[in-house]
Amino acid sequence: MALFTDGQINNLRDLQRYESGLLDVASVEQIDITAKMALAQDMIASDLLLFLLKRSCQWEPNRRVIDVGDVALTDPLRRWHGLKTIALIYEDAYNTQLNDRYQGKWRQYQQLAKEAEKTLYDVGVGLVWDPITKAQSPLLIAIAGSSVATTYYVRMTWINRSGQEGSPSDVVSLPTVDGTQMIVSPVSRPANAVGWNVYAGLSPEGASVQNAAALPPDADWIIPASGLKQGMSAGQGQTPDRFVVQHRGILRG
Repeated sequence: MALFTDGQINNLRDLQRYESGLLDVASVEQIDITAKMALAQDMIASDLLLFLLKRSCQWEPNRRVIDVGDVALTDPLRRWHGLKTIALIYEDAYNTQLNDRYQGKWRQYQQLAKEAEKTLYDVGVGLVWDPITKAQSPLLIAIAGSSVATTYYVRMTWINRSGQEGSPSDVVSLPTVDGTQMIVSPVSRPANAVGWNVYAGLSPEGASVQNAAALPPDADWIIPASGLKQGMSAGQGQTPDRFVVQHRGILRG
């Protein structure tokens, strides 16, 4: 999973699972799907904050400061976002053309989105105790060394005080020449990060963890003369530590 605030929740392929002809509608009616996804996420963020404010407890006096930064992305939340995005797209299409077919789709997905929202609240909004944000792509440079020419693909994750790993950065690549070595440097350290992991490979899909223990947050990583090693791939980020549900307060996970 990941945090709600880590970035785009769904992609075009995810939306097409619900509505296969969505791209055609957006193309014909000149609707920016990416903008609608962002709008849906902003609207959901406001609804989530209101839901959480109504259920704040004494141990959580700073909900307005936290906002939705500790909300974990779960399947019910992802579904709500997907359906709400499609509803917004058909709403825009209907208001442009006043086409009854678009109106029917708009109302259908609007209702499905409301049902998905209710399901989320009944299942519970997942929260994490110590949210660690998605890492930005690291800085890659080549220095004099002994490696042969190749292209490296790298991503990184931040680690919080509890040893939890945040969402991995987007993959960044570095082509090198013979007689060089790669250095990986983390950027934009979160305040609660106590370390980081580096994932590297010779293909975007083949990037695996290279460090045996968490690296200090201000330390660089240099590829050893022995080259890359095989390891675990990066995870998807933090999972909920607890859930806030509609009627029962807190259900600890």
